Order: sequence, then structure tokens, then C-alpha cells
Amino acid sequence: DDQQLKGVFERAPSGFDPQKMGGPAVQVHHALPDGERLGVFLSRYTKVCVVGPLAQLEGSPVCRPVVQAFPREELECENGAIASTLMADVLDEMKRVYVLTPASSCSRHNSPARPDSVTAALLSKFPMPKAGERVAFVLAPSEPAHNVALALAVAKVFPAYSRKTAGRAGGEVDIYFAEPMEMRAAIDCDTLVKGMRNAAAMVDAPPNELTTSLFVAIAREVASNLVDPSAGYTPPVGHVISCEVTTGEELRKAGFGGMYGVGQAATCLLYTSDAADEEDSVDLGGRRIIKKKKRKEVSNVCMMRE
Repeated sequence: DDQQLKGVFERAPSGFDPQKMGGPAVQVHHALPDGERLGVFLSRYTKVCVVGPLAQLEGSPVCRPVVQAFPREELECENGAIASTLMADVLDEMKRVYVLTPASSCSRHNSPARPDSVTAALLSKFPMPKAGERVAFVLAPSEPAHNVALALAVAKVFPAYSRKTAGRAGGEVDIYFAEPMEMRAAIDCDTLVKGMRNAAAMVDAPPNELTTSLFVAIAREVASNLVDPSAGYTPPVGHVISCEVTTGEELRKAGFGGMYGVGQAATCLLYTSDAADEEDSVDLGGRRIIKKKKRKEVSNVCMMRE
């Protein structure tokens, strides 16, 4: 039940809190403030970027004035476009506004929402917010099914982990939808964003901060949260979740020669499901889980940290 799972992975495991690691905070909102005009909206942010196909942007009361500030041919590009200018807010202060139109072409290898073109355009043209700055994104996808793809494409531009001292990374990033999203769907989207940024922070954090001991503690805590009734989640019947730590010679005996030679430690979240027995492998949280023979079929995902 996705409602039960809500928030389980949002916790700050074992003191490792990506929301406090130097990068900007990112929050997903289900809709724009009700009835708010563009000038008032601009007054609350240092920069605003509207994202989506031109037809959808022109249909939004907040996005339309931003689009009208640019020559149409500047925004009509098969490979996507991003442009910026200055606009006055309700207090007559000049604010930087951006329009980003995703690529319209899509091969069989691309997502129809083209989130890759959104991320690439932002990385090339949109500056990272500094401490104390607030930036907003208004997403107007061609169809509601693309909401999550665009939100993740924007959020991945702003890594949670940062130790930059020049310019001091930080700030806040708010993501809105031009067409109101159901509250539950928005909460799920925000959970996905946080989960993605948490995973990226674990990759970005150096070993002196995310040590092997801390990484093991994180895995144990995630497994514990998923079986602790007080955490709000109860695994369905036939599903078993546990944590297994394999170190030293046990790694080599288990066939993990590569990890034995490099880090000599591995942490595994073990997930067993009656439903998974019908397939050779299943996907859980973006990792490929390969089943192994051990008295019964077990789906095993390794979280490696050297």
C-alpha cells in the first residue's frame, strides 16, 4: 500500500540528513497559490522558471505573461529551448524569469515528456541558488502523466549534498504545477523527489562523511522502518524484509569476489515475495534484484559502499 509507505524513506537515517548537507531544499506543491497574479508570485522569489510546451504555458494565467515577454520563434525549437529576461514584480523590483520548452521530438529510447532535455537545459543555463535565495518552477506538461517526470527532471539539477564554499550553495527550490495536482499524488511526487535526492547524496558524500559503518546503519534502519508497525508500514502477507551484512571471508565464500578485493564489506537489503517467485528478477527502488537459491527463492539487492 503506497499510503503506508509514505514517509518511510523520507526519514534522516542514522543522522545522515541530505536536507542539511549544503544543497538547496526542494519542495513539491500540488498547485499554485489560488488566484495569485504573476506579480505577487514573483515578489516571493528571486528567480522563476516556467517549464512546458508553449500551448500549455499559454493556457496558464501565471505562465502566459512570462511566455509573452519573448518572441515566439525564440521558444519554438524541436530540440527544446530556454530563455530568460527581467520582469517587474508587484513591488516594481526586477526579477529574472525563465521559459523552458522541452524537446518535442521523441525517439523510441526517450520518455515522451523528454525530462532529459529539461535537465540538460537547466544545467547549462539556470544558476544554482545561493544561501538565502528562493527560486520557483511552474510545470505545465502536455499531459498529467508527465508531472512526475518533469518534477524529477527539475529536482535532480539541485543536488542535496554540497560542500562548496565559493558562493555558498543552499537556498530553497519550490516546484508547482500549473494545473492542480491531487494532494495525495503531489505528496507521492515529493516523496520520490526526496528519495532520489537522498540516494544521490549518498553517492556524492565522501567516505569520511558517509563511512561504511554509517552506511550499514542506514541500511539497517531502512529495513527496521519497513517492518516496525510504529513506522506506519506493515509488509503484506508473503513479503519479508530484512538486512544482512556480509564482511570478510564470508564475501568471498558468497561469490562477491570484486567487493572482497576492494572494500571487503557489503550490505544487503533482503526482500522476499511470493509474487517475485514467478520472475527471474524484479525491480525495487531502481536497483536490479537478482534472485538467488538459498533453501527458497530470495530477491537480493546489494547496497555497496567502499
